[in-house]
Amino acid sequence: MSIFNLSSGDDDWQFVSLNDQQNFGIKTAGLEEKATACQMLVCYARELKEAFSDYTEEVVKLMVPLLKFYFHDGVRSAAVESLPYLLDCARVKGPQYVKVVLLFYN
Repeated sequence: MSIFNLSSGDDDWQFVSLNDQQNFGIKTAGLEEKATACQMLVCYARELKEAFSDYTEEVVKLMVPLLKFYFHDGVRSAAVESLPYLLDCARVKGPQYVKVVLLFYN
């Protein structure tokens, strides 16, 4: 496996060659934006608490798959950090809602 970077203006790309026949490119600037957006969701859940509870289910659906996002540590870290805050937000709506939210953790 080989990795090489290509920078052209505002678009930074990282290309990964798995073997002689498979290559793929990752737009690294987009990954930074994704990490920032995920970190903002962490801040919203942490700071707004019950005011964020209406968005809990939707955000959990977004964050749980990002636990396995191998292309950027910041995205994965934000996903991990968000989960306890999202559970706190879900508790505001009662135990039945928490059960619904927990279904997305699988």
